[in-house]
Amino acid sequence: MKSLDIASAKRLMNPKRDILIVSPYHPLRVDPGDIGIDLPTKERTVLDNFSSQRIATGVKVVLPYGVGGFVSRRSGADGIVIDNSPGVIDPSYRGEIKVIVRLVNKQAAVDSGMEDLPFDGIVIPEGWRLAQLTLVKVIMPLLEEHMCVGRIYYSEDRELYRQLAEIFPTKRGEGGFGGTGA
Repeated sequence: MKSLDIASAKRLMNPKRDILIVSPYHPLRVDPGDIGIDLPTKERTVLDNFSSQRIATGVKVVLPYGVGGFVSRRSGADGIVIDNSPGVIDPSYRGEIKVIVRLVNKQAAVDSGMEDLPFDGIVIPEGWRLAQLTLVKVIMPLLEEHMCVGRIYYSEDRELYRQLAEIFPTKRGEGGFGGTGA
């Protein structure tokens, strides 16, 4: 993936086919052949036993029409489940990707790298690869001209993201978790 600035993005990106991923962490894949893009935790989070919590990833995406994202648990994230799995990221969504997780097996979570707490809970460390995002082409009838997927760009620049969200606005914007109103 290429890292780019706002001038390059305006010149190079085609909103009908290109994908932008903004993340504080790089690389987003352990192996270039991996299908899932890792979604790390944005901050250290305490998770009580059997409780659900929405956890920020610091990752935002700009997806072209005809491409969607599915958020699912990583195989190495033992002891937790994602309550809304797979979570769907629509191409109209412009907010930060968040993951709703629930602790179901404290010992398995500790064994997979989370910090044990003396009470019934764990600490998920900042930057821990909690979930993964899988991008897929979807069939959207009557709009076949928008189904071509082009290049994927990477940037750590949040200002770039803000400006691109203004250049390629959607009606939905940052409204997530029921943000379509349906």
